Amino acid sequence: MGRNLQLSDLADKTQYRSIQHYTDNTINVCLESSYRFVDKVLDDLISLHEQAGHPLRTYHIGADETAGAWVDSPACQALIADENNDVNDIEHLGAHFIERVSHMIASKGIAVAGWNDGLGETKVDRMPKNVSSYVWGTLPHGAHKLVSEQAGRGWQIVLAIPDVFYFDFPYEVDPKERGYHWASRRVNSRTVFNFMPDNLPVHAEFRVDTLGQPFVSDDSVTTDEEGNIVYQPLLKGYKVSGIQGQVWSETVRSDEQTEYMLFPRMLALAERAWHKADWFVPYDYAGRKYDSTTSVFSENLRHQRDQAWEMFSATLGFKELAKLEQANIFYRLPTVGAKIINGKLHAKSPIIGLPIEYRIGGGTWQRYHQPVAAAGRIEVRTRSIDGQRAGRTLGVY
Repeated sequence: MGRNLQLSDLADKTQYRSIQHYTDNTINVCLESSYRFVDKVLDDLISLHEQAGHPLRTYHIGADETAGAWVDSPACQALIADENNDVNDIEHLGAHFIERVSHMIASKGIAVAGWNDGLGETKVDRMPKNVSSYVWGTLPHGAHKLVSEQAGRGWQIVLAIPDVFYFDFPYEVDPKERGYHWASRRVNSRTVFNFMPDNLPVHAEFRVDTLGQPFVSDDSVTTDEEGNIVYQPLLKGYKVSGIQGQVWSETVRSDEQTEYMLFPRMLALAERAWHKADWFVPYDYAGRKYDSTTSVFSENLRHQRDQAWEMFSATLGFKELAKLEQANIFYRLPTVGAKIINGKLHAKSPIIGLPIEYRIGGGTWQRYHQPVAAAGRIEVRTRSIDGQRAGRTLGVY
């Protein structure tokens, strides 16, 4: 490979492993050839978008999870030793790359976007003005503080909250449901529907962490021992500019699996992105603390939310899922909630309108309409609108 095309320092002896277990997945940010490569990619992308009639408006540079790359790269050591630049140590190489590439992007009339952790390493005065930060912090671990800090830089915020919008997570807490669970053990359509994009800390009133425990979201002004403000809530009038759902493909092996992970919770994502519900709790710009004992999200508002969910759920069951079937989309059929009360089977689908079936003792599947006398080994499942597919079978005990 010619020197002008190199993306790796061939003398680099750095040993690292990314979170996805790659050992050589990062271009070397200390080589001028890396920037020539990025510039070429940008120009080709711009050209492709122009040919398609959709000009490139924003470019997401990623900018996270470099996993200790470049530590033993002679090219990087030389860059750090050069006093004619602002790179003084290995820890700031990522910021150096982001700042430089961001200006390359901005010089072509394109807005810059990236993940909050990478962007957070940069200095505001070394970045372009038009920047979108995609925040992927979790709600129990202070996502609202990340939003406040990045918004305070004058950047637009797009929420990519894992415990709400990572669609490579399981729908339910069940070993038969595929997906990672490092940020949440369940992300179902109701999880997405319940989300309030403009008020992250209030979720501490009704959500739990990965261990099923309540948590505290302290969004009040915080000062150090000298009285200096080290954290303050969002600036008055600031609004989140967007939300984004993600399906990371490490554990996805087919189009069918992808569709299963996306639908129907993708429809709940669209609902939250494009409709501001009456039951949303406005953000308190003065700041406050929320936990499971506070009641800012009142019983009346919860009732309004639950009624709105019933309507949305019925819209899915009686209308939207049939459209997905017509489009041959392999959406997930939900599991049934069921119990035996006084000798009768009571069953309900999380999505109103979907057919429910039951069988006793391994016998013939029957359509469930209302509580029915049942004893012995009982199983339940949902069925698709067109009758061609059945959901996962659950035993009722």
